Amino acid sequence: PTGHYMPSEPRLCEMQRGRIVALFWMTDHRAGKNLMNHVTVSHDGGETWSINPVDANEWERNESSWVELPDGELLCVMRSNYECYLGVSRSRDMGKSWSRVRPSIPFFNASAPSLFLTRHNILILAVRNWGLFTSVDNGHGWSLPTQIGTYTGGGWGAQMRELPDGRIFVGGPERPGNSQLITVDRQGVVHPAPTPQN
Repeated sequence: PTGHYMPSEPRLCEMQRGRIVALFWMTDHRAGKNLMNHVTVSHDGGETWSINPVDANEWERNESSWVELPDGELLCVMRSNYECYLGVSRSRDMGKSWSRVRPSIPFFNASAPSLFLTRHNILILAVRNWGLFTSVDNGHGWSLPTQIGTYTGGGWGAQMRELPDGRIFVGGPERPGNSQLITVDRQGVVHPAPTPQN
């Protein structure tokens, strides 16, 4: 490539069949373009890697996040800007090819998206201003946002982890004090997590 790659989110993930996946976006200065997302996949434990664009016709988005759905499909959500909605692309062949990016959530200026799939297969999408969207149908439809925090500034967006008791930790590196514990029910409704009693 004529440009350079930046990580879209600071993580490597192992998929169901042992493949390792990372997501990057590319800035191509010589071509006068930027903000194309790429996914890189290793089938041999990280010895070799393949790299493919997430919609080679999409040059207007950088920050993105992905999850593997229960049926093996990969779902990638890309940031919005002032002119377009949050966009979604899907891959049914382990990241080799992707669908055209489609507007998914009518929410402008939603940056640093972060996707998480709960053990009950509820999708949670957090954006940098800490609005949480949920989906109970693998990302085809989304709830209105539930606000749980405030804008976190530049850098990475929220990170989420599910605890053994089902509560979900939502935190960010820039402002640890904004960290929250939530629960999400089977209908995708976000609730504040109860505080454990000693």
